[in-house]
Amino acid sequence: MIQEQMQTLQGILATSERRTPAENNQKLQAHFTKIVQHAYATVPFYKKFYADADQANLPLLTRDLAQAADSSLISNNIPLAHGACYPLETSGSTGKAIKILATDFTRLFFDALVLRENSWHKRDLTKTLMAIRWERRGIAHAPQGDFQNSWGLPISRYHATGNSIFINVASSTKDQIAAILHYQPNYLNSYPSQLAALAEYCLEHNISLDFLTEIRTTGETFYDHYKKLIYEAWPLVKITDLYSSVEVGNIAHQCPEFGKYHVNIEHVMLEILNENNQPCQIHEQGKVLITTLLNYATPLIRYEIGDYATWGEPCQCGRTLPVIEKIWGRKRNRLHFPNGEVRFPYLGEREDRRKITDAVRKFQFVQHSVHDIEYKIVVSEPLSAQQEEQLKKLHQTQLGYPFNITITYHDDIPAGPSGKYEEFISHLK
Repeated sequence: MIQEQMQTLQGILATSERRTPAENNQKLQAHFTKIVQHAYATVPFYKKFYADADQANLPLLTRDLAQAADSSLISNNIPLAHGACYPLETSGSTGKAIKILATDFTRLFFDALVLRENSWHKRDLTKTLMAIRWERRGIAHAPQGDFQNSWGLPISRYHATGNSIFINVASSTKDQIAAILHYQPNYLNSYPSQLAALAEYCLEHNISLDFLTEIRTTGETFYDHYKKLIYEAWPLVKITDLYSSVEVGNIAHQCPEFGKYHVNIEHVMLEILNENNQPCQIHEQGKVLITTLLNYATPLIRYEIGDYATWGEPCQCGRTLPVIEKIWGRKRNRLHFPNGEVRFPYLGEREDRRKITDAVRKFQFVQHSVHDIEYKIVVSEPLSAQQEEQLKKLHQTQLGYPFNITITYHDDIPAGPSGKYEEFISHLK
């Protein structure tokens, strides 16, 4: 039964990604109208939130509002046809987790999107997959990790697969490399910052990973300097990024031909708004709003997911799904200037720092005020006073303002919840 349902869904997805934009927009608006009507009629939060609103200008659902709403975001009349419900909880990387319910139907559609992404990139499912992700300490540590004779769910529900190995990202970089060399995976899936750290380790120790076919990144913003470092270490590997979130699932897939992100509009409506909450034009940076079109258990409507992105031109690949040109990062990763300007920071290249010292093994910038930035570093050897001053001046130039930069030394700079690591964090709103 489930195989037949999946075949039907795959056919729907294959058709919709080639429809005209006008046809897709018509279907998108129909789904949006339906989910809004359902939310207003059956979700206590929206009944109050939309009391004085019209559908043409619905208010934005901020993360704070969603977190405070708690169980009042859950529908009291979930369609029986959507099956059983199960809980999802965001990582709470800002300290505020959001609890929502998903359904068997949303899970099935999530599976369909995973299969779509694998099909787009023509992955050989019989090969070996390794994932280096977050797990509680003491579980699946390298170099042994957790070995399975399949890729696990959802892929193995529909296809025969090769082996997979799960490695706890809390393992040391040295042990992670040992695991990779031992298992020799064809596909490696992890966070961009961790893959960059692995690439840097391989460069420093002259380690080649010729067996790698593709690197898959998810969970963090994939910065250009990460990509540069990965290609330097493994020049022949294919790199694919995935735009997703716990509360939504797969938001957009990277085009296999041209690298831009195609929005999965069959289950999500995505808006990009400027600071005046007006729709952004192509190439204009703005905040991302998400509407989950198929989750009738906990609808998220015009939800500020916290990301910034820009629309792109229609893709030459022939797929007519909307195109995201670039995903810039989270709201908390933006640099604030004393004149009120806000933008994403440029943190420089690895080579620039190494002209001063190669002792900096890990770093993180934390903006405490519009004038003050803490530069947290983990070093292999102490820096001289001259090196500290040179680093401060370098980063002042790169950031574009003479911020008061204070260097602090740390044994480690831990990742946040769910293993995500950020190079820049602003405590300003």
